[in-house]
Amino acid sequence: MANVAVRVFVAAVLAALGPVSATLAQPSPPGPSPGPAPGPAPGPAPGPAPGLAPGPESAAAVDRVLARVERLTGRTFSTRPRVDVLDVEAWRVRVAERFAARMRPQTLNGLGATLRVLGVVAPDVDLGSIWAEWATPQSGAYFDVGRDTLVVGLGVAEPLRDHGELVRAALLALRSETVDLSALEAQDATLVSDRARAFEALAEGEVRYWTRRYGMLFSDELADEFVSRATTEWTHELVPIAPARVPAFVVAHATFAAEAGERYVEALHDAGGLEAIERAWRLPPRSTEQVLWPDKTHDAEGVDEPHAVVARDIVDLLPQGFAPCFDGEFGAAGSELVLRLGADPTRALLAQRGFGGDRMRSYAHADGRVIVQWVVASDTTADAIESFDAARKLLERMYAPTKDAANRVVVDGAQTDARATTLADEVLGSVHRKADTIVLFTGLDQSIDVERLALRALE
Repeated sequence: MANVAVRVFVAAVLAALGPVSATLAQPSPPGPSPGPAPGPAPGPAPGPAPGLAPGPESAAAVDRVLARVERLTGRTFSTRPRVDVLDVEAWRVRVAERFAARMRPQTLNGLGATLRVLGVVAPDVDLGSIWAEWATPQSGAYFDVGRDTLVVGLGVAEPLRDHGELVRAALLALRSETVDLSALEAQDATLVSDRARAFEALAEGEVRYWTRRYGMLFSDELADEFVSRATTEWTHELVPIAPARVPAFVVAHATFAAEAGERYVEALHDAGGLEAIERAWRLPPRSTEQVLWPDKTHDAEGVDEPHAVVARDIVDLLPQGFAPCFDGEFGAAGSELVLRLGADPTRALLAQRGFGGDRMRSYAHADGRVIVQWVVASDTTADAIESFDAARKLLERMYAPTKDAANRVVVDGAQTDARATTLADEVLGSVHRKADTIVLFTGLDQSIDVERLALRALE
């Protein structure tokens, strides 16, 4: 029975963890750089009013968690973090404001429009509102990096205890004493930057690594609380129960840092113990590819750095009225996700293994039309052919023939050009390959010169 309690407790601790959201503010700049490109530190800028000081019971719970985190990790706080305790309404307002600051509505709307054109989310999905509602819990805790504060929201009549969210916040507070974590607060970062998601995965992965061990050490006195949480909120497979209306893309994106990050940190520990984890903080992963395959960070041929990919502006080649609505990277993780949801899982996985880098630009018109340009670089020409094949499959799924449209995808023999067209030879979408780079266009019509688009993208 004790072992069962431990397993359930660990499951619930993991369940309580939310993704460390938003890191770097812009897509990765061309070329490698020595470390994470932290966005501007939030600092003590004007923000929400501070919460209440914790009462004796809450203060004791915080002290207990901080002491256990120190004992567990072998590191100590030089300064005790500030603690804000919020009631239900103040917590609701605070987390909503925090989500909006980290993921701006205009960026979420641009991403949503892009995913709809790619066939990854349904046409009627309001990505921003669904994401915000699902990602803002009714109670919990988080670490405010800019203010060096543990922010705790209490549920109705719920005392402050050492629940998983508080443990997670304390672990981040401890790490912030040796590493600048201000990048975790940067605006729009994980929506547009692959490097940001990689840095987030290291942070979240370390949190998950230590929280597992926290549960194993202290489960006896906390088991009852976590059994209740596990029974009502999570399955035995540790997968969040998201409402059916939450798109698979949102769930996978929101849980990537915790799940892939934990595997990454565990792999580091297996290879070199705690010192390997500390080395990773001195030189964090620069891409989600390095998170997914730690061997690519330091393999036999050296470090596999992400490619510097440029998606040139094509607005001057589009009909009047189009304007940019999204500019960002999907990275190895996001690209595989898009191709898996919109094309074919096997082809997506093959394309991911040789992934080099990507950049996407989308353009929207007031009449609702959206055009997407997605440039993907691979490690080799053979890898690029795999990416070309996956992109071609995406076109076939997007423009499949219907009773009202006899669409077809035409592929040239050299696998350098594939086009989705109508019987009137109007180009709807296309994918082009030049050496180790491909470019995918969707949302086109007969007024657009696709040859000029491809020449601009692959020049």
